[in-house]
Amino acid sequence: MDLDVNIPELGILAELPLFRNTDPAVIADLMPRFSCRELAAGDVLFRPGQLNHTLFVLLSGQLQVHLEVDEGAPTVELGPGETVGEISILDGQPVSALVTAETQARLLAIDQQTVWVLVERSGALARNLLYLLSSRLRRNNELIMATYRHNRDLQDKAFRDALTGLLNRRGLETALERLVLQCRSESSKLSLLVIDVDNFKILNDQYGHAAGDRVLAALGDSIRASLRPGDLAARYGGDELVVGLPSAAVPQARVVADRIRSTCHRLEIRDDNDRVIPTPTLSIGLAELAPGQSAQDLFQAADEALYRAKSKGRNSVEA
Repeated sequence: MDLDVNIPELGILAELPLFRNTDPAVIADLMPRFSCRELAAGDVLFRPGQLNHTLFVLLSGQLQVHLEVDEGAPTVELGPGETVGEISILDGQPVSALVTAETQARLLAIDQQTVWVLVERSGALARNLLYLLSSRLRRNNELIMATYRHNRDLQDKAFRDALTGLLNRRGLETALERLVLQCRSESSKLSLLVIDVDNFKILNDQYGHAAGDRVLAALGDSIRASLRPGDLAARYGGDELVVGLPSAAVPQARVVADRIRSTCHRLEIRDDNDRVIPTPTLSIGLAELAPGQSAQDLFQAADEALYRAKSKGRNSVEA
């Protein structure tokens, strides 16, 4: 980073956003205190933790503000007319971000004491500084929110079954634990359905795995449409699906289970050649959370009920 004593003319400085509508006499009086600095591409202007007593105004080139030092972390790009270093001057704290030159850059440097003199002498400059600061903070917030949404989407995909759109096994374990804790804290009911597609292997053998996938996807859509917003729906694995019903005891859960079973059996599903795929029946095991039971205990109870439904001839609900 090289020091350059060649300060732009007053007319050029007056057009910068920081000095807009500022009395030219105020600027001219303090120009002897200004200096300029040159950065080559890749040069570091600030590092996190560094003490700073200078406000920089970018005259030409591009800077990058790295909100985190880690590679791939979100960055904000600054162009000509924008300022950097003002936060550490205003709050007196060390620099919190890494600032580097994306291209060759030229900056106007104003020391901290001169900044305060400018603010005291010109209300217009003070407003300009606040506007520049708030604009960058808003941009930082938007970038942080975009990063948060991206990370949330990635996390959601990690907990979702790609075929059915329901929670996958990992997502089920997390969501069911949370439901159990919630129902315990509220002293409310919780019922769990474990659903198995009857004779799914035969369907796959006769019509192919693509047909089986279509059946599972259609069942997932149908089950999701049968539930309330706060209910849980997941694909545990293979052809086994799980539904969690908060605030539902066995009688209410049985009504939901019968509705799912009858609705899914009426589905019309076709293969790639528009041939109808026979919709299989469902066997459903149902259990209600008992005092002292864990999420795993509840699942085990519903799974045992499922085996009873299958042993009794399938296409039924057992609690």
